[in-house]
Amino acid sequence: MRGFPRYLPRSWRDYQNLFPTYPSQSAYALYQWLYTSVSILPEVATWQADGSKYLGVCGDSIMTETYLIAANIQARIQDLQYVNAAAGGSIWQHAPAHLATALAQNPHTVIIGYGINDVSQGNAFGYVEDTEWPLIVSALDASNVEEVIICGITPTSFFDDTKAATSRLWNTYYADWCTENGYTYLDNRAWLGQIRASTGEYDDMRALYSGDTVHPSAVGSDEYAKLILGKMLSGIFPAGVSL
Repeated sequence: MRGFPRYLPRSWRDYQNLFPTYPSQSAYALYQWLYTSVSILPEVATWQADGSKYLGVCGDSIMTETYLIAANIQARIQDLQYVNAAAGGSIWQHAPAHLATALAQNPHTVIIGYGINDVSQGNAFGYVEDTEWPLIVSALDASNVEEVIICGITPTSFFDDTKAATSRLWNTYYADWCTENGYTYLDNRAWLGQIRASTGEYDDMRALYSGDTVHPSAVGSDEYAKLILGKMLSGIFPAGVSL
C-alpha cells in the first residue's frame, strides 16, 4: 500500500523553498543524485512517468482550509493537488466519512488528524479503537494509498492538566496503531509546543504558533505544514542529513 514518497522538488529553487534550513549546493547535489538514481530509488521513475501527485486530508478544524496547512504543503510541491475533507468540530466518529471523500480522489498520501474534540468532549477512547479505527483500516487497505500520516493531538492551553494528560495518552495509542498498521505517526508536540510548568510536558502551544489557544496562527500553520512535509519526505535522505 505504501512506498517511496512521491512529493519531490525538481529544481534548485524548489529545493531551497522546501528545505530552507539546509540550502547548501552540496546537499542539493546529493539530493539530485538520489532523485535520478533509478537503480536505487526505482519508484521515482514511476512518479516521473505518471506525474500524479494527490494528497488527501482528513481531520478537525485545525486541518481545514481556514488554517491553510494543506495549502502550505501544496505551495512547496510542484503540481501537487489535494482534497481537503476536514471539517470543524469533527471527532473520530466523522473520520470514516471524511476518508471516503478523500479516497474518491485516489490520493497517494493521506493525512489524518483528529482527537482534540474527542478529548475536549470526554469521549471514550475504547469507542474510537473498537468502532472507527477498524473502518479506517479497512478503507485504507482497499485503496491505492501509499502513505498514511496520523497526526498526534496538538498541544493546547485550552486543556487543563487532566485533559492535557489524556491527550498525551491518546497520542501513545496513535503511535501504537501506526506501528501495527504500517502508518507514519507524527509527534507534533515538541515541534509546536512549549513546556507547561505544572506538568513538565509540551502541553501548551508556543505563543508564536498559537492563534486562539486551540488553533494555530499563520506562522503555526506553516510550521505544522513543514513538519508534515518532513514526514512525507523523510525517506529521501540518508542518516545524518537534516531536513
